[in-house]
Amino acid sequence: MEESREHPVATKWRKRIAALLALSSIVNLIGAPVLFFLGYINEALFIRGIVGSVAGFLVALIIYKMPTGRLRYEPKRARTLTKLSFIFLGAFFGGIIAFFATGYLLITILGGPISGGPLGNAFLIFAWIVAPIMGGFIGYLIFRRSKYSDPSLYSMHAQ
Repeated sequence: MEESREHPVATKWRKRIAALLALSSIVNLIGAPVLFFLGYINEALFIRGIVGSVAGFLVALIIYKMPTGRLRYEPKRARTLTKLSFIFLGAFFGGIIAFFATGYLLITILGGPISGGPLGNAFLIFAWIVAPIMGGFIGYLIFRRSKYSDPSLYSMHAQ
């Protein structure tokens, strides 16, 4: 099977966009300290400008270095990515649901806001560490019981 290449015009435009983004990031990286030391912007805008410049430069680098060829389909990789998607979605929704459900229950039981002591710390540890781990495990179990765990589903010749 022959590997298809991206159209050369698309590559040319992508490199132009990356160059423009890198140039604007460099201008912002130079302009933010100048505006800060002249007193036109405060510290928060200065830090935001520096972080935005570095982030913009990294995005430009990623756009510039993007592969131009089309990747080949690999069934084992597709199955692994599907499994990871189930696990991460389970962890994400487990954390969100635990945060709101546990928070609502604690507010209802306490009759007011959750204090910042040991109970508040336990709530945060459960909602953002324990519950996502449990949600990821549940996502893995859902993957194992679903049709997506069947390796023949990812074969190019299966119909």
